Amino acid sequence: MDFPAIPKTLTAVIARRTLIFVTKAGRQRVSIRIGKPVRDVRTAGGLDWRCPVAITGSSRRALRGIGVDSLQAVIHALKLVEIEITAQERERKGRFEWLGRPWHGTLALDVAPSNAQRKRTNKRQKSRTRA
Repeated sequence: MDFPAIPKTLTAVIARRTLIFVTKAGRQRVSIRIGKPVRDVRTAGGLDWRCPVAITGSSRRALRGIGVDSLQAVIHALKLVEIEITAQERERKGRFEWLGRPWHGTLALDVAPSNAQRKRTNKRQKSRTRA
């Protein structure tokens, strides 16, 4: 089954942040923009969500979080920002700053449920089917 390419366009910006990339050679402004999630990624199960990311002044490619719903797409987009920024620091031998201090990344978000969360969910589902 052939699917069309995932769109790369940036949708309306819902969040942005400007960082400073610092190296021995100097300082460079880097802008991060997160686009509004849209449901336009064709999959075998229908349409999934895409949340575009633009990193200007640093990134070499279009980025987009993909998810089965808009929240998962946003979470994936934030994780992609984290991965890209970390890779840029390593590859370009510098560091990112925000508000004059080292940038420590986005919030730590775990996309997969923990074992405890899975057990609670399974327990709830079993009790509902018994009722």
